[in-house]
Amino acid sequence: MYTWSGRRIPRTHAPLSASKPLWARQRSYTGMRKAKMARTAEALNQEIENAITQFNTHMDCIPAMFGPYYAYFAFMGVLTGTDMLAGYRFPDNDSAGFPPGRRRAGNCFEKFIGDYCPAKYHQHASRLWQLRCGLVHSFTPRQWTLVSGRPDLHLKPSPIGDYYLNAEDLYADFRAVANCYFEQLRTTDDLKRLIERRLDDLEKGGGIYTGVLP
Repeated sequence: MYTWSGRRIPRTHAPLSASKPLWARQRSYTGMRKAKMARTAEALNQEIENAITQFNTHMDCIPAMFGPYYAYFAFMGVLTGTDMLAGYRFPDNDSAGFPPGRRRAGNCFEKFIGDYCPAKYHQHASRLWQLRCGLVHSFTPRQWTLVSGRPDLHLKPSPIGDYYLNAEDLYADFRAVANCYFEQLRTTDDLKRLIERRLDDLEKGGGIYTGVLP
């Protein structure tokens, strides 16, 4: 049986009973994650490297979706990947400089674009968040005309009043941004503490782990 989750459940925990309802098992897993033991710096560095490796492994698959038939999923991968990085960098309102309260995912996403992405994307930060939400929640390209193989149109106004977004350009810029953030992450203790909080939050965050349940 395969599982996608933020992190492998430690083998020191007793297996959860399959007779429990799904919600109970999910709650038990959540409790395991929140009852974590303090990590050494070496253990945290290794966990961060694992998260980066898993992230890159999945993002490396996106170019296979370029073209007229599957590029829609490439956009979805890039924008949800950006949302994931925003969660690593800004796991709560305080880390993003926002007032206390429920984390404002859209604002954190837009702040990440403003802080890390090339200037050409800054004016489109809100539109990109709307596109992310449209693709994830209703499979619609809100405020954008999505294209693949047309770098000449990237970020230019379209005849219907929105903007073109070219898959290959967006992906290339996204990978450069991710690499820049990861380099900062590897050498900055404050960023390590922020991603640690996100990786440990099973309800709102987590990393990427693909493997086989023990």
